[in-house]
Amino acid sequence: GSPYVYVMDQSTMAVTQTITNLSGDNGRGVVVVGNTMYYTTAGSNSVYSYNLSTGTDNGALFSVAGSSALSTMAYDGTNFWIGDYSGTNHAYLYSPAGTLLNTISLADCTGYCDGLEYFVDGSGNSRLISNEGDAQSPGHYDVYDTSGTLITHDLINTTTNATGIAYNGTDFF
Repeated sequence: GSPYVYVMDQSTMAVTQTITNLSGDNGRGVVVVGNTMYYTTAGSNSVYSYNLSTGTDNGALFSVAGSSALSTMAYDGTNFWIGDYSGTNHAYLYSPAGTLLNTISLADCTGYCDGLEYFVDGSGNSRLISNEGDAQSPGHYDVYDTSGTLITHDLINTTTNATGIAYNGTDFF
């Protein structure tokens, strides 16, 4: 159907706005930087942008070569980590201008991993957390360094089919 994004109040989790008129369908990843929302869909290798101030969808910003579908996005304060959703275990580091900076493989991702988030651990180390995939252990989340080395297997192990993750600086959702 028509893609949309819910804007939610962080403290109450109440929906405060529904963003429509987006490109693609079957959205997977959303990152907000300033007044720009960047997003991906499972049916395209493009990263799209949306101006939150004007309510304008800007369409495709750049495409991820070597992928036919994208899942989730994370922001490390400078660049985007983008998960491949075309069956590989790859995560890509891209600049907001669309320059590929790095490609890593996530060993425990069995493909179609649509839960990926960037965070800094308690020791100040940059980390990625990723689920293990739609088909196998979708509620299992593993921690990697930003080179793709597995740090912790099953940091989060839910009993549900959880295929997305977010981090607010303190907690994972």
